[in-house]
Amino acid sequence: MKGDEVAAAALLETAIACRVRDRLLYRTMQCEVACDVRVIGRDNEQRPTVYMCARNQEKMFRHIAPQIQLAFEAAVSLCTPGNEQVVIIADMYNFSASLYLDPSALKEAGRCFGSVYAERFARILVVDFSFIAQSAWAICKPMMSKATQ
Repeated sequence: MKGDEVAAAALLETAIACRVRDRLLYRTMQCEVACDVRVIGRDNEQRPTVYMCARNQEKMFRHIAPQIQLAFEAAVSLCTPGNEQVVIIADMYNFSASLYLDPSALKEAGRCFGSVYAERFARILVVDFSFIAQSAWAICKPMMSKATQ
């Protein structure tokens, strides 16, 4: 947070609220399997790597979000001291944008990942990104911090 204690406190409050809201999910580490997302191993720097595939996704984002959270939680639990980040590989082949047309679910997932897992993303590798998605990225990228990019 670069020394901003007020922002750090707000981020911590958001992270705690997300953890409390999803406490049953995190306690049981179980949910409906709704897509292909899993920890597949480690990268060359020994960071846990999560693989996500859009090809077999048939349910709305709201239904796969818990599975993504749990895969990421499992990956974080595999981190080692001094190397607390995770790599994500997102295979977007056959991506269906219509499954992501739930702004409240996307906002809540962003809130959770942006607080509970703040600074945990080492790298996100996106494979088979459509032209439209590339265009959207080109528009959004300048509005993000360098660390987020």
